[in-house]
Amino acid sequence: MFIKEIFETKIEEKIDPVIKVGERENDQKLAAEIGNFVVTPALEQLLEEVLEHYTDTILSATDETEVWISGYFGSGKSHLAKIISLLIENRTLDGVPATERFKSRVPPSSQRHDALIRHLSRISQCNTNVLAFNLNTLIGSKDTPLPLVLLNQYYISKGYSSNHIFAKVIESELDKMGKLDALHSAAERLINKPWKDIQKNPGFYRKKLYAAVCEVAPDNFSTAEEVESALKSAESGDLFNIQFLVSTLLADLKAQEKREKKPCRLMLVMDETGQWIGDDGDRLHLLQAFVEEAGSRGQGKIWVTVTTHEDMSSIIRNAKGLKTDMKKIEARFRFKISLTTENIERVLEDRLLKKNVAGKKEIASVYQANAGVLRGMGQLEDTLQKLPDCTPESFEKFYPFFPYHIHLIPDIVKSLRSAGGRGEQLSGSTRTLLAITQDIIINGRRKYLKAPVGDLVSFDEVYGNLEGSEVNPDVRKELSRITERVSGATELTRRVAEVLYLIREIGYIPKTPQNLARLLVERTDDDVAAIVRKITPELEKLQKAKIVARIGDDYEFLTKEGRNFEEEVIEAMGSYRWQDVLKGIEDLDLKFVDFSTVPFMGWECPVRITYDTKEVTRDGDIRVQIYSPLERLGGRQIADIEEDSTHHTNEHTLFVLSGTVPKFDDQVKYYIAMKSVIDLWKGDPHKSTEAQQLASNREENELKKQRNKIQESVSESLRQAQIIFKGSSRSLAVKKDQTPSQALRAELAQFMPGIYTKYEKVPYRVQKEQNLIVDILKGDHTLTADMKGIKIYDKAGSIDKQSPLLFEISAFMDSKRSIKERVLGNDLIEKFSRPPYGWHQGAIRAGVAALVRSGDMKVIIEKKPFTNPADSSLQNALKNSRDFNKVQLEMEESETDKTVLVDARKVLIALIGKRNIPEIPQGLSDAMKVFAEAQGKLADETMRWANAARLPLSKDFSEGKEAFEQFVGLSNPHHVITEIMAVKEKLPGYVQAIGSSHTFTEKWGTAFTEMRDFAHELTAIQFRLDENGRALAFLKNWDTALAQTTIMQDDVWKTLQQSRNTAQMEITELVSQLKAEADAEITAAEQTIQQLFTNADMPGKYHENGAKKTLENLKTELDAGTGIAATINNVEQVKRRIAQLISTVQDEIAKIKPPVAAEKRQKERIKIVASGKTQTIKTEMEWNSFRDSLDKKVKTALGQNKTVELE
Repeated sequence: MFIKEIFETKIEEKIDPVIKVGERENDQKLAAEIGNFVVTPALEQLLEEVLEHYTDTILSATDETEVWISGYFGSGKSHLAKIISLLIENRTLDGVPATERFKSRVPPSSQRHDALIRHLSRISQCNTNVLAFNLNTLIGSKDTPLPLVLLNQYYISKGYSSNHIFAKVIESELDKMGKLDALHSAAERLINKPWKDIQKNPGFYRKKLYAAVCEVAPDNFSTAEEVESALKSAESGDLFNIQFLVSTLLADLKAQEKREKKPCRLMLVMDETGQWIGDDGDRLHLLQAFVEEAGSRGQGKIWVTVTTHEDMSSIIRNAKGLKTDMKKIEARFRFKISLTTENIERVLEDRLLKKNVAGKKEIASVYQANAGVLRGMGQLEDTLQKLPDCTPESFEKFYPFFPYHIHLIPDIVKSLRSAGGRGEQLSGSTRTLLAITQDIIINGRRKYLKAPVGDLVSFDEVYGNLEGSEVNPDVRKELSRITERVSGATELTRRVAEVLYLIREIGYIPKTPQNLARLLVERTDDDVAAIVRKITPELEKLQKAKIVARIGDDYEFLTKEGRNFEEEVIEAMGSYRWQDVLKGIEDLDLKFVDFSTVPFMGWECPVRITYDTKEVTRDGDIRVQIYSPLERLGGRQIADIEEDSTHHTNEHTLFVLSGTVPKFDDQVKYYIAMKSVIDLWKGDPHKSTEAQQLASNREENELKKQRNKIQESVSESLRQAQIIFKGSSRSLAVKKDQTPSQALRAELAQFMPGIYTKYEKVPYRVQKEQNLIVDILKGDHTLTADMKGIKIYDKAGSIDKQSPLLFEISAFMDSKRSIKERVLGNDLIEKFSRPPYGWHQGAIRAGVAALVRSGDMKVIIEKKPFTNPADSSLQNALKNSRDFNKVQLEMEESETDKTVLVDARKVLIALIGKRNIPEIPQGLSDAMKVFAEAQGKLADETMRWANAARLPLSKDFSEGKEAFEQFVGLSNPHHVITEIMAVKEKLPGYVQAIGSSHTFTEKWGTAFTEMRDFAHELTAIQFRLDENGRALAFLKNWDTALAQTTIMQDDVWKTLQQSRNTAQMEITELVSQLKAEADAEITAAEQTIQQLFTNADMPGKYHENGAKKTLENLKTELDAGTGIAATINNVEQVKRRIAQLISTVQDEIAKIKPPVAAEKRQKERIKIVASGKTQTIKTEMEWNSFRDSLDKKVKTALGQNKTVELE
């Protein structure tokens, strides 16, 4: 079976590879574009989301009307943009609406089938005009402001001329008058040209065109000079900016909606917008400004679709001088569609490579016969990016190509264009994936259509296809003359060079002989190993001719610039000295080891690692000095390191000497030479674009590979390393399941017991140190894991000062006190966190907390001593490691002066009222703490009630409560006595404040809450109160007492009670007055409604229509309110409902009996104020009364069928 016979598609039928969004004249072609559109699952979802939003917002406003479609060359972004616009426009194509044509493209089995059909059926609810064009190829689009470009396109789409001034001033106005066709006909007659020719260049036909204007609009223009004057005036005066553009579009849409009696929209489709933007931040900003204006002002009327080759983030990132926030631009586009390789591969399969039943069977048979070979042959080795596997399904789908070919070709084209400085896409290029694959099958170097199934497309065919359009002319010339230039070259030599050239910029493919052999496979039964043997001598020939260079295991095609690059690298390598190489490996920033800690007794002990002179990790008291293979090459010996390790300065240092690696110095030299040349070339403005691109590619690919190779060598050198400590050395033993770095970490752990000799006394790492410290200070003996770990309590639950942690801290403190040296928190940390202790800093701070709790230590913060464990400042200082480092620590004195004890007892006798208090520290402390507990309990009870009732408490109360709580928290009797003497002057005031506050809540609590609620209700109606009245006076007194916390003072409380009583009286009077007014209005309304029915000759209707019953209910509702504000609100509601009732009755009468003609109605004049007088209104209450009186008079007159005149 031949390859030609396997396809279900017409493989030789020409497929138009480029869809142009602006081509919309040929209905048959448009219908074919819909018919050829491949709806992949991903596109189904995208279309459903766009159409759902479009149809959902037809009858509602939205500012989310923007679509951004991105995708690389040939991905179908222009096709998708065109399909969206055709569906939304819903033109009838050859007798069938676009939406109906598209329904057949939606697979019936799709989960989104029903939703898509529903959205498509709703599109006809709106008429949408589409304006589509390639923004990048418009003449002058990059030199003309975007608003003017779009305005021109819009005017042209309406049939106007290409001169926007003439279009706006003349044509748009004549269009509104219905004379546009007459103008164009007159111009065609006078100029003797069809309008489409005149439209393109109106300036050339200006004289006769102006004459046509005068002929069609003689009332506006009598001479050509008048036309020209109008145009010049508009050109100098009008501003064609974004606001003008959007206003024009919206005005036309509004007029269209009026004509067509249904919603109308406009969609602008701007293809290749990314190419138009380029790296110009100003253009991107103009686009953002336009879509924002169209969205916010259009509210769904103007939709914008743009296409770009790069995604939005890349466009924004590349834009220079961007004047707006990136997120603002991104947020403007609700739909950001990025087309992937999956989409283009699916299109390729459906449009070109789809197989018939017999073809599928034949291909499956070929695959089965060579399954093992094809799986290996159809996949490249060690790629840094996942490429499609060669499975039976994928092989059948893309045959005669390998699956990875289809993925690779777009990247090849992109790289060739980037290397040529032409960007990712050439405007209007036909080199799409669809075109390339079809062209290779039909017109390839080998006759594939006549070949038997089993033949494969070799990748050099891609070069042959792209040679004329994408390959650099110099390279094309060089490769075409290989048989002349290269000694002993064959056809295979040229094919190898071509493939190497194609993949030279594809960084994720290793250019090894094995991968080159796979790319050159021609049949399913080829042998990769045999091809490798064939191409190896060809690679050597190309190397000798300096067309190809070998870099490690890879080969690279060398352009002229590539050869120059390699020569400069070799020259640089020869100039480096030993110091340059040592510095080079430091600058590499390699991962020398993958650990920063070493395990020891459940602790991950941090270690400070240095590689040669480079600091790898900084934390830790143990230093690990690793010497690289370069040190071996430089002559460093184990014996020298053993001697260094015995010095006292290295007592905590472990040395590691790496093993030798052949040519390690050359590896490093090659890397730093390549980096140096790359930096030189990239920074040289005189270098060609190709040279700078080559340098960038080397940096991205080869430099990384060389770095990885050095990384592997570093790792391998550790495998043969020696470890030296305190004069002795031993070899590193790497187990089978270990990396050299893991083995080194495990080996270093063996040395830890000899360094941290006292760690086992407190071998615990605190987990929740802040909680632990607070618990200890509070005296909470709950045995948490941390509490158990530091072992500071004895069996009875008391602090054990002989525990290792507290004993060592106390001993250290005593030693410093003996030599009168002060101790900071940091000194304690330095002492016990480093060898030979290594204790956890949290445990050390917890030890200090325990000594403070036991009364044996005080903490001095900013020269102020703290001894109370409950003090928040002390707690914070111990919890926070930075604060702790700065505090001063002192062990406590254990005696108090006799005279102080006498004075303290006198204070307590006066305070407590008891004399049987022992004159000893413990007795005084116990008495004070009992009294403080009682005061604290009283204060807590009072505060709970006050907080709930929103009763403000005095400053003395708050300070007193805090002081008594502090006494309760003190554990050292000497501290209690010191605190008594410190606050002895304030204690009586504290007791009085707490006692009087408690008495007030007990006696006046209910009265206070009632007064508080009364004040709250007055506040709600404060705007109604007389500014000189008693109620407002009460509110002012109340607010002042709250602010000054003086409510509980006897004189203040009495004043408030009296003020409240008088305020209550005023409010009662106000409510009574309002109710009376409302009641009067009800009575007046009753009379008015009766009169209305009488005047209409329907007196019985008053009882029938329910008006009477409603008025009776309103009278009842006047008394229904509870509370001041609610009652007043009810009164106002009644007044409003009276007015509504009268209006309802009037409407009812009008329906039954037409109103009396206006001219027959009597007039009644109502004076607002008496002649010659003025009405002064001071309060809102006076205004309400005046307004209600006038309202009553007017309604009564109207109810008597009179016309009212106010004077």
